[in-house]
Amino acid sequence: MNTRKSWLIAFLGFSLFLLILAKIPNRYAALDAPEGEAECKQIHERISFLYEQGKCGRVTYQPNGKYRIAWHLPREKERMIPAAAPSGKAVTYKLSGGRLGDNLLSYLHARWIAYRDRVPLVRTPFPGDHEFALSSEIAQPGDYPLEVIPYFPEPTMKHPNPPFLVDWEDPGFREEIALCLKPTKPHNLLALPSDRITVCVHVRRGGTHDPQSLHLEYPLKFPPDSFYLGQIEHLTRIFRGQELYVFLMTDDLEPEKLLQSYQEALCDSNIQWDCREKLPENDLDDFYSIPQFDCLILPDSSFSIVASKLTEYAVRISPTHYKKKRDKVQITGLEIAFNPEYRK
Repeated sequence: MNTRKSWLIAFLGFSLFLLILAKIPNRYAALDAPEGEAECKQIHERISFLYEQGKCGRVTYQPNGKYRIAWHLPREKERMIPAAAPSGKAVTYKLSGGRLGDNLLSYLHARWIAYRDRVPLVRTPFPGDHEFALSSEIAQPGDYPLEVIPYFPEPTMKHPNPPFLVDWEDPGFREEIALCLKPTKPHNLLALPSDRITVCVHVRRGGTHDPQSLHLEYPLKFPPDSFYLGQIEHLTRIFRGQELYVFLMTDDLEPEKLLQSYQEALCDSNIQWDCREKLPENDLDDFYSIPQFDCLILPDSSFSIVASKLTEYAVRISPTHYKKKRDKVQITGLEIAFNPEYRK
């Protein structure tokens, strides 16, 4: 009898919680992190409920034993008011010596300062920059005192204190990103189904570029398969039985073998799986395909981070923290952003 009463009290309490969520448009909650299957399922039921109510929000799982949910009604983001007058300087950026994603991130960091302070940008050439429109507002070196923006990654557990933060949601800056990253020639984009929720899973392996030793050195760039499988499963819960199209976008040298292992691990009849049979001849085919998807699961990869700035997603999931024990990595923190306005 006591057990039945306990279940009844728990059910009524959860129902009251959902009722409050529906009535209050803007709240912030800090709750105990889920420790088991039942609790994990419950939090994704809450996300699903908020999503169905047309609310936007963000869930942050923290390694200190808490998760936080913030939600609000869709609202138009206000544009930042730029500096009242140009400061008489120009900005440029330092390259990391890395690949395309890192170079584009360096460019966009400097582009943000140029936008925020209303100053011109001096472009530093990098391999592949001819593929993008980048910026038509370029100062010549020597025209102004030059501020050099150092390369830095987006904030993570390994790099928690960047020189400055970019407001990636500023509408004016998003328009500049779209103009700067506009391709200079057509690309072979993926043909996605229109009758399913489409999910891009960027599984970074390193291909022929990165040695295996980097996987343990940079776990957020190379999360274990358990991270990706867990987040795909989370999406099946958020969308409650709706059909998904899950595309593994990977530089794995055996993509079909990887796809089969994921399919066998989840065994969900509502998921249609897909991947490329081989790597594309041009990486930008993938870069410009990423914004076409409804949902994105991505590692700490500048390539997919920059590509994701070209759109909004119904759900976007990324890792934030990890712990290592010998040669094993466990993702202990992640961020889930959801916005029902942005189904493609």
